[in-house]
Amino acid sequence: MKNFIIFCISLFLTSCGTTSTFEPINLKEKTLIDFPEKGTTVTASLGDRLVAKGYKEDGPAYDLNEGLIVQNVILNCSFTNNSRQNYFVNKINSNGDECAGPFVLSTSLDTGGTNFNCPGKTFARDICYSKSRDIFYVNFPNQYKPIDPNLIQKTRKMAIAQANYVQELIYNGRVDNNLKFVYREFSGDMIRPAFSQTVQYDYNESKFISFKELTLEIVEANNQIIKYKLINNF
Repeated sequence: MKNFIIFCISLFLTSCGTTSTFEPINLKEKTLIDFPEKGTTVTASLGDRLVAKGYKEDGPAYDLNEGLIVQNVILNCSFTNNSRQNYFVNKINSNGDECAGPFVLSTSLDTGGTNFNCPGKTFARDICYSKSRDIFYVNFPNQYKPIDPNLIQKTRKMAIAQANYVQELIYNGRVDNNLKFVYREFSGDMIRPAFSQTVQYDYNESKFISFKELTLEIVEANNQIIKYKLINNF
């Protein structure tokens, strides 16, 4: 009997899930970043990004947190997510719902523990969003039990792409007559700067600062606020 129950759960998690059909979609967008507008006086604070230029590619995704995501799906077993995961929305299922994944989940008791019915078996399935029901669900045929809305949300995810490249300049304050800035370059996944450099300029020498192809006219600056005009971007 014990082996038969485990077989039923395995059958549900594997063969039953293969009957769904999907149509692949690509919702990623490539965005040009070019800030601020040339010739306009801009006011910024300490730590603000003054200038940015480049390209980034991102798209809609589903972000799933750890926890018991769906209760009592089959034979009193629930679905659990053991670590935070996020994936791009990349397909439409046969119902017309947008899906992302596959997410790696496991079977468990409602308490999060395991037993012979719910042995903690892992499986990979897409998660879909139903607009008509306003729910997220694990994609199995004829199974629409909602995922706990506190554990999943729509978000935007940065694509890891060679085309991603952004340059930016950040105001780092004024000490005496010296204006300090941090130059940063982002590429790839855009999470951490691939390169950064601290630069400073003597405000008494010139009201114009240049770095690479960038030129700014400094209108006013103290240790908290800076007013400036963009003459030429990176």
